[in-house]
Amino acid sequence: MNTRPHLFFALLVSLLSAPLLAEEPTATYPLLEVEDGDTLLLDIEGEPVRVQLLGIDAPEDADNPKFKLDLENTGMAYDELKQLGLASSEHLKSLLIVGEKVSIQGSLREKDRYGRIPAVIDNAAGRSLPEAMVQDGYAIALPVTKRDFSYNKRLDRLERFSRKSNNGLWGSHHESFRKWYDRTR
Repeated sequence: MNTRPHLFFALLVSLLSAPLLAEEPTATYPLLEVEDGDTLLLDIEGEPVRVQLLGIDAPEDADNPKFKLDLENTGMAYDELKQLGLASSEHLKSLLIVGEKVSIQGSLREKDRYGRIPAVIDNAAGRSLPEAMVQDGYAIALPVTKRDFSYNKRLDRLERFSRKSNNGLWGSHHESFRKWYDRTR
């Protein structure tokens, strides 16, 4: 019996199921600013570049088109939604120090619809910021990260844990955060 087709199939399955994030290069860049609960401004080769924390969404803290859309989709009051966004942004700021070098894992050539580079960012202590924001209850997992199924599952598990534990906004602003969460479900 020829085992080569089986070996080829096993290799193909292995390659297709390997996490793509692990293959992306990792580099470090200085943090210029925390823009909001899921967006950072980094100094990449002397240029300010907006980077979105991959696979998560956090409430907006500024009156922008997404904030207005969230107001419309949730029926929340302006100040109620703004409080969520400010709390989320403040939490992300508590995980970082302006000027520190953060690790970025992802392609610097990719951009989302808002012109941001989606990437996994680790703070100087090595903590994954997307995972921290979800686990700590200040952001939710997005179902759109198609690059790494295991990463999606990890964020989903952290979100379920955070909701059950009433972490962050799930505890302090439960009803408001639930309304914001339900807007896309």
